[in-house]
Amino acid sequence: MEIEIDLSGDWIEYLRSEITTAGYSVGATDSPDDLSYKFFNIRKRRVHPLRRSVHESSRISCPQEHQSGYAALKSKFNNGEDVTPHLSKTILSDNYEDYLLNDWGIHHFHLGENISNGFAGRTGPLLFALVANSDVYCIDVKAHGAWSEQELIRTLHEEWPEVIANYRINGVLGLAHQPTNEDIAKLRKAGVQTMVQVDEGVVYGPIGGGYSTAGTSVQSQMLANRYHRLVRDIEKHVKDNTDMFIEKIREHGLEPENKPHFQLLVDEKGFHVVEVGSRVAFLVHPHDQG
Repeated sequence: MEIEIDLSGDWIEYLRSEITTAGYSVGATDSPDDLSYKFFNIRKRRVHPLRRSVHESSRISCPQEHQSGYAALKSKFNNGEDVTPHLSKTILSDNYEDYLLNDWGIHHFHLGENISNGFAGRTGPLLFALVANSDVYCIDVKAHGAWSEQELIRTLHEEWPEVIANYRINGVLGLAHQPTNEDIAKLRKAGVQTMVQVDEGVVYGPIGGGYSTAGTSVQSQMLANRYHRLVRDIEKHVKDNTDMFIEKIREHGLEPENKPHFQLLVDEKGFHVVEVGSRVAFLVHPHDQG
């Protein structure tokens, strides 16, 4: 049966809409690959407002003058409020690469309490934290510029080793050369990936997924590639099983268009294909499948 379907095109239009809705521009010359990477890199850098349990390391030390701001930020995490105002103003740029985040998966937050022009007051001391879907791990409050301090990884290891266990390099006795904090900063700019040794026989790879030689996020690029394949596979599934989809539509007492027309729909539940004529939607890939 001949059908009309272009799920890859639908996916790109979805990405274009999500990017512009988030307040970023989409260039006329942006390719599908550009849009895919931009979408996942923006999503990586922003912190989706979800209720999160706050965990604090035993070594965290916040200056007295910023304790009220720190407490307010923790409350926002607990309540699922938007913490975007506490991020760096580089969040306004859709092509900025955050080396700390790309390498170690760590966000940094300003501790100002007053919001002006969409941002909290800028502070010298910053909260460095690892943000997960349901938890936020407050590592320490450090000076602006502590982007390559390996003490951040050491604290994660000492306080919550189970949280970063997947990034520990097994079977390694140690690094032949242990880079200094300054070395790591320079190597990041050169696009050279490093590992961190926090103790004898304890070495961690890039918790944030790492960065390419161009400084871009490997994790964001892998997600872009993965979802491109997913959408392509869904389209093949529909083409290979068109009769089954049509039968399901008719079981609801409905009829598809004379030339069935399928489109992609992405919502909070997952990926659906919708037959336009009957308006029947099929959930083909729930988000909880990864």
